Amino acid sequence: MRTWTAPILMLLTLVAADAAAQTAAPATTPAPAAPRRVGYLTAGAAPDILRVLSPPPKDGDSRDAADLAVFRNTRQLQGTPRWIIAQRDNAVGTAALIQAFSCSLDTTIAPADAPALMKLLGQAAIDAGAASTSGKNTWRRKRPFEREKGPVCLAPEEVERLARVSPDYPSGHATAAWMAGRLISELAPDRATEILERARMFGESRVVCGLHHVTAVEAGRTTAEGVLAALHGVPAFRSDLEAAREEMTRLRALAKPAPQTCAADAAALAERPY
Repeated sequence: MRTWTAPILMLLTLVAADAAAQTAAPATTPAPAAPRRVGYLTAGAAPDILRVLSPPPKDGDSRDAADLAVFRNTRQLQGTPRWIIAQRDNAVGTAALIQAFSCSLDTTIAPADAPALMKLLGQAAIDAGAASTSGKNTWRRKRPFEREKGPVCLAPEEVERLARVSPDYPSGHATAAWMAGRLISELAPDRATEILERARMFGESRVVCGLHHVTAVEAGRTTAEGVLAALHGVPAFRSDLEAAREEMTRLRALAKPAPQTCAADAAALAERPY
């Protein structure tokens, strides 16, 4: 009879155990990674927002003093109907923006019924967001609530998160709202005045909330305009714009927003906050 040495016996034992483990528990396939969200603009095709925008105010200059004066004066809006709308305007996803423009568009659109519109607004928002983030990360201006005390319309943990990860200039919310407003107004030009007015007010909500300086909101609108100019040079964008236009024509005949809700919002938005 052959005698096995101890090392060989140990090796055979390990091989047998490994084979048994593979039989008992087959290897699991890793979950696929989430698809990367992409916009319409390729690398280098977006305007250089650092050259398009003026730099933010310097601490203590005249523009900075005006920014802080508005922050102080608008703290008195806490708890008012305008404050409540500003809290609602903190939601900036594509579906939330479509809802925000319901009264100005005089149409209620369910995102599930508007795939072309959702795609257009969603991809354009990625390009606009990349541009605004570039400015934020370069200039890293502090938000007003980091500089002076006063009520802010978000929960403390969200305020702390914003201070940690997202500087003031330019406002990403104002960029997103102005981009959405400009696109929706192209799809429904007969309501352009109402839509663009609401887009402006959406940006002003960031000042009402105490989350951005006025100059950051104005820079957000300029950022959106710069990116939109570049988007019109992209064939895929123009194709999606036309698809959304056809879809919008059909959707506008389907549902209207509640008159009472629109009347209440109009009353709250009627007085300029600054």
